[in-house]
Amino acid sequence: MARPLSEKKRKALLKAAADAIAAEGVGVSTSRIAKEAGVAAGSLFLYFPTKDDLLNHLYSTIKQEIAESMLANCPHEADVSQRMRSVWTAYLKWGVANPSKRLAMSQLSVSHRITRKVRDESMELLREVEALLKECLGFRSSMSISFAVGLMTALTEMTIGFMTSDKKRASKYAEMGFVAFMKALS
Repeated sequence: MARPLSEKKRKALLKAAADAIAAEGVGVSTSRIAKEAGVAAGSLFLYFPTKDDLLNHLYSTIKQEIAESMLANCPHEADVSQRMRSVWTAYLKWGVANPSKRLAMSQLSVSHRITRKVRDESMELLREVEALLKECLGFRSSMSISFAVGLMTALTEMTIGFMTSDKKRASKYAEMGFVAFMKALS
């Protein structure tokens, strides 16, 4: 009878994959990921049958973590600007606290190895954020939701870069980024 798989090892593999992808891109070897996780190279394939399975699982795991962090403390009864600020701030905090996962997600997001099914399932996790963006745009805006998402992604990435390079002014950068984002939407 086979031993049950260890949740601790699975998490170690996902963390090692995020760190390695952040450093080297999706072309990083599975042997490097296994070594960084402290498991035998062949053991990785007990948890993830193929490298694509690992990459897709990592993508969906990070997306779920992002969605949960963005929406965890969102004041659902507040006005649209307060809710958007909450989502914005939560993502910035997550991004600053998780640099390897954020960089790995940047790599995974443009990888052809992430399946359409996984991308679609992961987007479902962020439907509430998408609805909030639509509410910010209003009915008269000609901006597409895809463009608004891209704009938010670009501005949060830029803001996180400034926040991490100048920690003394991090809160000022967070505020300036949010103001710029809201102006761009209106």
